[in-house]
Amino acid sequence: MLSSSLLNSGRRLMARRLAHVLSPRPAPKSFSTPPALAPKVNNGNKSSLLKRGIQGTALVSGGIATYCYTSDEGAWRYLVVLSALVPMFVDYQRVSFQTSSLSETEQQKAFDEYHAKWADEPLRVCLELRGFYVKMGQVMSGQPDMLPQPYVDSLKVLQEDVPPHPFSSIKKIVEDELQQPLEAVYSSFDPSALGAASIGQVHLATLKSTGEQVIVKVRAK
Repeated sequence: MLSSSLLNSGRRLMARRLAHVLSPRPAPKSFSTPPALAPKVNNGNKSSLLKRGIQGTALVSGGIATYCYTSDEGAWRYLVVLSALVPMFVDYQRVSFQTSSLSETEQQKAFDEYHAKWADEPLRVCLELRGFYVKMGQVMSGQPDMLPQPYVDSLKVLQEDVPPHPFSSIKKIVEDELQQPLEAVYSSFDPSALGAASIGQVHLATLKSTGEQVIVKVRAK
């Protein structure tokens, strides 16, 4: 059996080694970070932008994933969204990297220019894909705490009025559904929409067979 003095000596040695390992030691000079490259600590502005970005990404990603499960065209639409969002993300990373060592004012100016450049891209995607995406745009335009103001201002058009599809697209949809030319069913078909919504629009038409005026609701694809 080890003597008490030997055990006490061993404990003191282990304590000294542990204290040596845990004690703070200066980093070697050859590995020190040059002051010009040292990351700057930004205030709440950048943190707020990051938080908004995370919230917006989570909302959009969750919505898109849900839509993909309920739509035959979901995968194609998802690719359209990615083709718009990926360039935005890459450009955002570029701006972040290039401005990381600049002052807060210079950073804010660079990000203001970035947002002005990309502000209309989400609206363009919403109007191209319609349906679910217009609904998402309407929701996000009503959440100014989630998006920078330029995107909110751009998406507000979806709250006021949804631009109608061109008549050539509507005519093709109706003829595909009827399996015959538009003129074979309607003696007149107003090319101007009476109203447009996120999932379609309505047109005034006259039936060729009875002369009755009808409202034709067209679900835009």
